Amino acid sequence: MRALAYTAAIAALLVMAQAKAQTPYPDHTIQDVSWNSGTHHFAVVTQHIIAPGTPILPVLITGTADAEFVSGSRVRLAPGFHAGGFVTEGRFRAYIDETLGRPADLVIIAPDPQVALVDNIVHVPKWEKFEVGLRLPQEYQDATERFFDHYYSGGVMEDATPGNVHPVYDLNPYADDSLQLVMTLTSPSGSKIKWGFFMREGRWSSEDPDAKLVEAPDDPLYPYHIRFRIAPDVEGPWRFDLAVKAPHTQTLADQALPEHDYWGYKFHCGPPVPGNRGFLKVSEANRRNLQFEDGTPFFGLGPNLADKASSDWYFLMRDYNLMKQALEDLHSMGGNFSRMYLMRSIFAPEWVNLGVYDSYRAPQICLSNPPWDLIYRGNCQYQCWAFGQLLDHIHDNGIYVQLCVDPYPPIKAYEIPIWGPHAYVLNYLNPIRDPSTGRYDLKEFFYEGGDPANKNSGVFYYWKRKYKYIMSRWGYSVNIAAWEPFNEIDQMLTYSYDDLSIQEPHPLWDMCPINRIEWPMDSLLPVIIDQWLTDITDHVRGDVEHDDLVHSPLGEKNKLWLMSYTGGTGPANSAHYLPFSNEAVDLIDVHHGIHPTLVDQGLPAWHLRGAFDQVQDFRTQYPPTTEALRKPFSHGEFNHYTHLTGFNSLVEGIFHNYDVSFHNELWASAFSGKFATGTTWLWGRVFWWEDALPQPPNDPNNPFQWSPLQQSSNVLGEDNEMYVGGISIPVRNKRIHHHFRPLADLLAHPSWLDYGFFNGDYTAQKVFDESNDNEIEAYYLKNTDNNVAIGWVHNRNAWVMNSFYLRSNTQNFLGCDPPSTQSITLTGFEQATD
Repeated sequence: MRALAYTAAIAALLVMAQAKAQTPYPDHTIQDVSWNSGTHHFAVVTQHIIAPGTPILPVLITGTADAEFVSGSRVRLAPGFHAGGFVTEGRFRAYIDETLGRPADLVIIAPDPQVALVDNIVHVPKWEKFEVGLRLPQEYQDATERFFDHYYSGGVMEDATPGNVHPVYDLNPYADDSLQLVMTLTSPSGSKIKWGFFMREGRWSSEDPDAKLVEAPDDPLYPYHIRFRIAPDVEGPWRFDLAVKAPHTQTLADQALPEHDYWGYKFHCGPPVPGNRGFLKVSEANRRNLQFEDGTPFFGLGPNLADKASSDWYFLMRDYNLMKQALEDLHSMGGNFSRMYLMRSIFAPEWVNLGVYDSYRAPQICLSNPPWDLIYRGNCQYQCWAFGQLLDHIHDNGIYVQLCVDPYPPIKAYEIPIWGPHAYVLNYLNPIRDPSTGRYDLKEFFYEGGDPANKNSGVFYYWKRKYKYIMSRWGYSVNIAAWEPFNEIDQMLTYSYDDLSIQEPHPLWDMCPINRIEWPMDSLLPVIIDQWLTDITDHVRGDVEHDDLVHSPLGEKNKLWLMSYTGGTGPANSAHYLPFSNEAVDLIDVHHGIHPTLVDQGLPAWHLRGAFDQVQDFRTQYPPTTEALRKPFSHGEFNHYTHLTGFNSLVEGIFHNYDVSFHNELWASAFSGKFATGTTWLWGRVFWWEDALPQPPNDPNNPFQWSPLQQSSNVLGEDNEMYVGGISIPVRNKRIHHHFRPLADLLAHPSWLDYGFFNGDYTAQKVFDESNDNEIEAYYLKNTDNNVAIGWVHNRNAWVMNSFYLRSNTQNFLGCDPPSTQSITLTGFEQATD
């Protein structure tokens, strides 16, 4: 019967999940106890109490035991319950207190299929998402509705009006010091604290590919604006209690909002499901790759998926579907890693409005620069909903994400299309622009007055709130491999010297005229950013302060932090790369575009070896003296940029169906000692996203291209007719994500896994003959015992510029003439030994 009950429970929850519904939290079950002394009081808010759940696990109360069962709805004493034979103060009482709430106020959100109900106890596999939803008490709902009515007094389509909010009667549900939502968890290993968050259910306005995100008031989950999400990490019985309070808010009758406590909820954490190995961490054995909590090594294979595909400012349904399809395609080819952005208009939780993660109306940014003088509207809640849906899809496809939280702070480009309406720019930089120089003090982007002492006020207060919201909403996920606070932080204004007065206007890179000035280097800015990293990571990973939960660190210790930089400065410039030396930074990432510089002379420029050397140089530099603390390295942007004279764009991004460059990028980066393959920006080309690829332009200087009688195409599956020496050759447009499969198969081959190579220490090696551009080269990893290696031998003639559509050789379909030599020597091994 137990097995039948378990199967039926799984089926019921699967139906619930498919219908995207919710179920009240199961009855609070008291069973398998025998009390003849002590105090045993259970005041369970909202839930029914049942004692016992099954007669074979009885409840016996006798002697001097003092037992009390109180429910807001029902107490059921079932067969197997006995209370009697009391002496002295012994007693048992059971009663209903309807003021405690209704059973439907707290619900289980449609969970992963692995979550099940067995003998009235919720069972959650280790490291899987478990979510509960809470309907706010009516007086709290009234106060939050007053807040939104006043904050958007002109409606959500107009500018917000924060000055209209009443400080006493209105409750901002996003302010963690106003609406305080605390979950206290007790597991076999002890107790921990998690925080709840306010959210809105979203949906797509229709099934049309151009549909936009809107609110979903008819969704069954809509009333449950308060959510708590966890991923239990210890097997055995758990319990949780919830507390909701708003100590600074009153009703219109000047009564304080009462505190509500919900306690005594149980669940059981079982063994992990196959494939879920927990959070990632740095491998202590080699400080090069990552490993899961169960010790399984991890090596990342995948591209960037940072932005939407369409040119429309809004995030459209087809953008979302293309991302989902790309994740599925990547998984199907053995990929497991991607780098993603919380970008404005797609996934950003905060935009325009300071500390309110809801509707926004982006102001006009420098009206003299069309077409970016339009007004755009959006809602961060719908964007967050979309990312949450995508994160579930990421989990289902076994992908691990390097997530960039704030990819575009005020940098030397993209002000008009991107960072101009950043909430911290609007509220903390624009008001304090120096009237004499016209410049920002970029230190004010991190701390009020640029002073790290201001940790509980000004902009850093909002940084902490945003990270608390993000961690409460998505921090449960084992599939977020690393947290990247900024993309290329050294692109910030004044991080280094930039004279933007000489920058040519460009619709994509454009800056407002007021910022097209000379920006001198501020040598204190890297120091401030370094301190900000220490403070924000302390806030996220620090020990919970139980006596001050409002301002407490979050206790999220299982988070890896990564900093990314451009590759324009060598690793020896420790002042430039100062945050790489910060102990809070676990992973380092320098972007390395491969720019062949001698193409016009017909000579190759082999930058693969330069990228290999850069890995070793940066890893050796940070830290420079302690091998045991070296930081795993990656190239978060790593792709060829082959410009041709007379060709109007990048070869790799337009028409590169034989994808030699992409193949070389993957294999060279896999065996240079990084923790992941270098992630290319050309995801549109990898997965052939619609709207992401321009139509190949006509190039009159290149006689070996498509026939002048046929228009070129950028549509997947269609043919481009190449016209080479009078011979017509059709070349079909196709995706190139298949290149992940052979590399994934090699790294996962059973005979390779038997060596346990990534569980030990290893070095990265190369063999490269500088004297001969037609030689072969090798990049490989070797264990410290010098008896195992894995790597790649590369014919250096294999590159895009030798492909037949760029060179008059009709047989050269793959762009690789034979090398002048056919062998290569790997050093450091015993001769005549396997």
